[in-house]
Amino acid sequence: MTIRHRKDSPKTDGSDTSLIQPSDWDDTHVLAGGTNGQTIVRDSTQPDGWRWDAMPTIPSTLATLDVGQLEVTETLQVAGVLTPPQITADQNNYAPTGVGTASLLRLSTDASRSLTGLQAAAVGRLLFLHNIGTNDLVLVHESSLSTAGNRFALGSNLTLSSNKMAVLHYDTTSARWRAAAGSGGGAAGAPGGANTHVQFNDGGVLNGEAPLAYDKTTDKLTAANVTVTGTLEVTGTGAGFSEYSVGTMALGVTNTVRVGAHLGNDLMISRSGGPLLKVATLGGDLGGTQAAATVGSAASAFSFLGIVSPAQITADTNDYDPPNLASASLLRLGTDAVRNLTGIAGGSNGRLLILWNAGAFQLILKNAQTSAIGNQFQFGSDVTLQSNQSLALIYDGVSSKWRAIGSTPVDALHNVTYSASMVINAGMARTWRITANNATAFTITNPLNPVTGRLATFMIRNTSGGALGTVTWDTAFKLAAWTSPATGFSRSITFMYDATNWVEIARTTADVPN
Repeated sequence: MTIRHRKDSPKTDGSDTSLIQPSDWDDTHVLAGGTNGQTIVRDSTQPDGWRWDAMPTIPSTLATLDVGQLEVTETLQVAGVLTPPQITADQNNYAPTGVGTASLLRLSTDASRSLTGLQAAAVGRLLFLHNIGTNDLVLVHESSLSTAGNRFALGSNLTLSSNKMAVLHYDTTSARWRAAAGSGGGAAGAPGGANTHVQFNDGGVLNGEAPLAYDKTTDKLTAANVTVTGTLEVTGTGAGFSEYSVGTMALGVTNTVRVGAHLGNDLMISRSGGPLLKVATLGGDLGGTQAAATVGSAASAFSFLGIVSPAQITADTNDYDPPNLASASLLRLGTDAVRNLTGIAGGSNGRLLILWNAGAFQLILKNAQTSAIGNQFQFGSDVTLQSNQSLALIYDGVSSKWRAIGSTPVDALHNVTYSASMVINAGMARTWRITANNATAFTITNPLNPVTGRLATFMIRNTSGGALGTVTWDTAFKLAAWTSPATGFSRSITFMYDATNWVEIARTTADVPN
């Protein structure tokens, strides 16, 4: 620090060297006396009112030190460290107790939380914010939720992730907190590209390029090419689900596209000139489980790749796992005789697989039998694929089962496995044959998947060698008293579903030889 005087002193030096002497002023009128580490002190007891003395200590009670330039040659320590209670909700006009005298706030949150403003401060105040928690703390740029003078002017939101810090400076001219420095959640700097361009790290600099853009008004993300190296999963509920428009979607051999269980808008796979495949529309999903679902409509032809023709099946098979199953979308199957398939390996949530019986013999898909739990079929009852029939399957990751999409192939005649309680899937056949080989009483349960106007005929054959046990028709069947056939004979009865019950419309009136 230097002191200048405005005129020459006519006096000569005195004998007391602790005083400022006329010779201490140099030719440029700058005070040059004293020794290293001394400073000028006002002293009214001295003849000229000044003396040299050691550098004084600034009192701890001093509220403000007003200097033109401060040079720190050793450690600068920041006092006023404040650790407020954990933030458990988004905060507007944040003003924890003691913030007025704090220089550093040690903050933590119970989840990702937002700060839209901070109690205003005096001109030029510096404030350190340190996220000592494990969750993100977001300083929201120019949020109207806080009073104007308490808001942040940051250019964009600043996210302080765990153990990150920001230094804020209060600008009284604009009445805003501004970032002096920070180590938030990622790269900082002015955005690149044009308005709506999605920002990315371009060699350490924010950048954006067409056509990778996000339209906030329509909530739409647009990209020229999307390469999926793993799983593309689209989720969302109700009308809030957004449209995603993609020019080219490249899927690897083992990749999948998953669709949320209840979509609000259409999910479209498109090509130049118009839509190619609508996967789902309002209220529906890929499995067609919602009442208003429209599934798999197409504007023009599309193809399934991954057609695999495994070796002929020559025995009943559990946990079927032919070569190239992982990359298959369609299996062309053939058997040397009527064969059973109890399950297929390689299921993953949402996977689609089409089975086509390209052989001359029946292929029976056994319901919930023998194979490992995660490879089994869940149809309600066995499904028989006749020659040249096909069935589309989807893997349900919740129940870990293969399920049929839409209706299963309908048999003209389906042989029901005889038991004490038999489950009937009305969508799988038109005639159901039950062969009772003992006198055990049995129940025919209410058929699954009824459709108004559908007919179902039940043929009950007696091969027990005697009288049959009691036959119980479940509550949805409406019929006259039932008479069971004698051994070696059968009787049949036909019902029609009237939207509530299965009503008898015809029956054989006497025993018919087996």
